Amino acid sequence: MDEIERLKRELSHPEISKRLKAIEDLAFLKTPQAIFLLLETLASEANTVIREKIIEEILKIGRGVVPYILEMLKVEKEVVKSLESKKLEKPAIRIFCQLLARLNARESEDTLIELLKDEDPLIKTSACEALGVLKSKKAVEDIFPLLYDINFWVRVCACNALGEIGDNKAVPQLLERLQDENHWVRAAACEALGKISDKKAGEELAHLSLYDDSEIVREAAIKALTMIGEAFISPYLNALMSDDLNKRFKAMEILIKEGKIVLYPLLSLLNNPSIVLKTCICEILGKIGDERAIEGLANLFNEKDITVQMAAVNALANIKSEKTCSYLLNLLSSPNSTIVDLAKKALIKLGEKSVNILIEELTRIKEEDKKIKIIEILGDIRKKESLKILLKNCKERSSLIRYHSVLAISKIVSLPPIEERREVIKIMEELLKDDSAIVRSSALEVLGILRADEVFEEVVKMLEDPETIVKRKAVWAISEIGGERAINILRKAINSEESPVKIEVINSLIKLKDKEALPLLKKIIRPWPFSKEEEEVKKVAKEGIRILKSLK
Repeated sequence: MDEIERLKRELSHPEISKRLKAIEDLAFLKTPQAIFLLLETLASEANTVIREKIIEEILKIGRGVVPYILEMLKVEKEVVKSLESKKLEKPAIRIFCQLLARLNARESEDTLIELLKDEDPLIKTSACEALGVLKSKKAVEDIFPLLYDINFWVRVCACNALGEIGDNKAVPQLLERLQDENHWVRAAACEALGKISDKKAGEELAHLSLYDDSEIVREAAIKALTMIGEAFISPYLNALMSDDLNKRFKAMEILIKEGKIVLYPLLSLLNNPSIVLKTCICEILGKIGDERAIEGLANLFNEKDITVQMAAVNALANIKSEKTCSYLLNLLSSPNSTIVDLAKKALIKLGEKSVNILIEELTRIKEEDKKIKIIEILGDIRKKESLKILLKNCKERSSLIRYHSVLAISKIVSLPPIEERREVIKIMEELLKDDSAIVRSSALEVLGILRADEVFEEVVKMLEDPETIVKRKAVWAISEIGGERAINILRKAINSEESPVKIEVINSLIKLKDKEALPLLKKIIRPWPFSKEEEEVKKVAKEGIRILKSLK
């Protein structure tokens, strides 16, 4: 008992650390006196840190504290009298109820049910919340009277508790609360019906989701319908024809989960003159992703308003079908660059579905501009099935087609393994002699990605190319192939008279971690007139020295 008295004094100590230690010591004792002292302190304490510490320690003790909490919450109205006699604030009842719920104290149901009959709203709501957490089916009928309490928050808590318990017996009572004058109560009733998932509530919830004055209630009704998992079509279809666009959009938002059922009514609305409505329907049809919507969306390509056209293209991008690809391909010839870009992005998004159609189209058409667009798309899709046709186009007369073909190949060969490696290297080697500098440069890009050691000598020869862009790419390709040979070549190439080439060489030597290049770099950074290199070259060389010196 002396120990308890000492700890009781410590609980009033001005230093919070002393008080926290006293709480731990009392919890360790686990005696009735210690537990009651903790509970009494919890009831009267104003400091949040102290309260949280006591709750933490009580939860650590576990279910052994339940009888003591129940002792503080005696049955019937003696509970309130006993609490008042001990000068415990009624707000403490909320904490005790929460503790019983967190401890899953099923034996506390009768005590909590009695508290539902109290006149104090705080006591009623505290008990109600705890019974909800405990999912007490025993309490369902005792909670019903609270649905009609004069205090709206008591009604809200009653709805919440019935939703948590999930008993179908509560459905008729909760349906009544959907007409409550308070929007918080209506919203709580919606959520509760959603959790119970009784389909009888569907019609009422659908109506509220469209027509309730409160946005909070409308959102709660939508959420509840989603939880129930069944949309009730009729009221929503009527709303789609409403003059109120907000109601239309809300109806479509709700129906998206069951979108295929209302596919044709949605398609019929694409003839509506409203641009806003048509763009919204396009978005919904895209999310539904049904092939039956393809033709209806494609018809919108003829609309005068570009917003509608863009919405149709974006919707088609979500419908995974080869038929979609055929319609999008036609848009690549559109005079509007925005539509062309969207069509390209849509075809890329369709990925594997569009590859075969794109290859077939590329084989068939002669128009250079469209060919280039298709080649770019194939490169961005990055499927190995495209390699054969792209390699064939590397031999086209147009240097732009050759360039874009090689560029597309460079994107695909970065995904090993490549079965056509030998063929790719052979054609890239031939392109090193191409008349176009950008073709030669892009061919070196592919050889670098493939680390084509078998054509190393041919790549090195490109350091003598008349074009700077080619020489820079040759340096990069040599560094990618790597090895001692590459390092020796690059050390010599550092004497290039062209600054862009020299910078590329320095960066390559850094990438290859060539510490022996340090003397060469130090020579470059000497002041004028000992080194006449441009400042950009000296800057890169200085950074290279720093990096190479930091290497272990």
